[in-house]
Amino acid sequence: MAKTTDELFAEATEADYETAEPVTLVASDTEEEFQFRIDEHLRTIAIPEKGVVAGVEGDLNVNVARFKMTRYYHGRDLSKLNIRINYRNANGQVNYYTVSDATVSGDSIVFSWEFAADVTQYKGNVQFVVYLFSATNAVLKQRFFTTLGTLEVLEGLEVDSSIPVSEQTDILLHLKKDLSAYAEEVKKSLPADYTAMTEQVNSLKEDLGDTSNELYKKEEREIAVDSSDYNLLENKVAYIDTNNEVMTYENANAYVMHKNVISGEKYRILSQTHGSVNTLLYAICDSNGKVINSAKMGVPINTYITTEITISSNGVELYLNEFPTQTYPLVVNKIETINISKINGKETVNCWGDSLTRGVGVGDSYSKTFPYVLHGLLDGRKVINCGVGGENTINIASRQGGLPNIVKPFTIPANASKVEIELTNIYGDSTGILLQGGSALDPTTGQYVMTAQINPCSINGVEGTLTHENGKYYFSRSENGESVIVSRPTPLITHAMKSLRDNINIIWLGTNGGFTTSAELIENIEAMIDYMTPINKKYIVFGIHHLVSTVTETFETIEKNMAMHFGRHYINQRKYMIEYGLSDAGITPTVEDTTAISQGKIPPSLLYDDVHYNDKGYNIIATLASERGKELGYW
Repeated sequence: MAKTTDELFAEATEADYETAEPVTLVASDTEEEFQFRIDEHLRTIAIPEKGVVAGVEGDLNVNVARFKMTRYYHGRDLSKLNIRINYRNANGQVNYYTVSDATVSGDSIVFSWEFAADVTQYKGNVQFVVYLFSATNAVLKQRFFTTLGTLEVLEGLEVDSSIPVSEQTDILLHLKKDLSAYAEEVKKSLPADYTAMTEQVNSLKEDLGDTSNELYKKEEREIAVDSSDYNLLENKVAYIDTNNEVMTYENANAYVMHKNVISGEKYRILSQTHGSVNTLLYAICDSNGKVINSAKMGVPINTYITTEITISSNGVELYLNEFPTQTYPLVVNKIETINISKINGKETVNCWGDSLTRGVGVGDSYSKTFPYVLHGLLDGRKVINCGVGGENTINIASRQGGLPNIVKPFTIPANASKVEIELTNIYGDSTGILLQGGSALDPTTGQYVMTAQINPCSINGVEGTLTHENGKYYFSRSENGESVIVSRPTPLITHAMKSLRDNINIIWLGTNGGFTTSAELIENIEAMIDYMTPINKKYIVFGIHHLVSTVTETFETIEKNMAMHFGRHYINQRKYMIEYGLSDAGITPTVEDTTAISQGKIPPSLLYDDVHYNDKGYNIIATLASERGKELGYW
């Protein structure tokens, strides 16, 4: 993970990188569009004699600084390196900006830096360095720093009470409130003839409310890339040749995927290492077919990896390798900034559970799992399968965030090498089964996605990947940085905890235990509900039809307590299947069905085995969820 501490600036003065002689420069008079020019030694930043103003205290994403530097350094083409701006604001807070618009102009590289809110949050001087680097397999290979440059943030006008940067859009709510009060005063002072004027004021008030909503709802979301967007070269594996171009060779167990891309697009790639250090994970090519950015899969084999990339300014095509025989299929998600207000009537649905949610019992026919069927019943609404086979109630709640796993003290290495960690559940016990599950088909895209919703995860603010090998858990950070000492037990923050909180939740726990009484089962489910976004607690709870030996209560007791606690949010699917399942499925009862029903068991005609449903059973579960959600006003 990139560093956001003072070490960023300490690195800028390391002796290893201070090999150039100091040079004093003056900004070019003939190229005034560039506020900053970096000399050929890559150390000194030329700044105009009058200085450069970053903005006024409180500015937000309105000012941009432009840079120009030489393309070549000791025979190396620096345009192939990544560029960041490491900065410290006037209050001493350290952060960085990732350059995404670097372009080549002859023998020069030009790029810009858009000032975020924390740059201009405080009046005074902002210090910064330009940092160029390259990495292979998450290991830094080249690093170059400039010396420190300085910007000025001018004093602004303080309001009656300070508004934190994260809440700056709230000023619209204040304005809306003030306007409402003003409208009421106007209404009182005007004769009845002026009702139309009052209505105009109220209309303006509503419009302002819409604007506020737009500002509040914008955020980044990951959207799976439709497979139809790719051109496929079957039975081939891609690699980079000596001419820096993508080539292919025959391989019966793989194929090359490539698609057209646009500068600035962001993608998150989830895959599995292939076991060959030279096997290509991705490559971005320009219009001439030259590779401008790439990464290899590396080793060890069969390790789950995730990589986030941004298409370079001259990138036009993305190449990927897919190995269908591997445990983890390739998943590519496009990261887009969307306006949530536009989909408020179409909230995403999370289906949390074990192998029943995962869809064991229908083979590879993911279209017959209950989350997939539910997707079709809800007019194409996005439904995420979060089912992992073998997990108990505590495991599932830990992935979701209600009962997070706890990491015991350890040290995160500076590099991306994996390090063994010890996990416990929130009660201090062993986590049991975790990361057992594979992938499921996303019904909205046709792409296979990871069901566990664990990776990418983070520990103590460092993002990385969790793996499970030979009964042990390992953590690998996504990017190199300074080592981090985790001195106290700390939660493992999963992908679901960060990204799925505000969705509608369908919770189906208990088949694999993790509780002894209904009170404990209810407690675990309540923990999941508590973790949901407070303003969006929309959920459905399914009951169980299979009891492990550690459970001390009967079905009847558990079902009674669940119904009393969750009310209409609860569906007693065991009782429903016994009474109405065969009729809903259009099945004439067999002798075995009649016997099972008399014993209070699910009719075998609806089951794949003693526990899992077949396609007819899962179809009924999806229908029950659809009808109950409709009753509760969720869709």
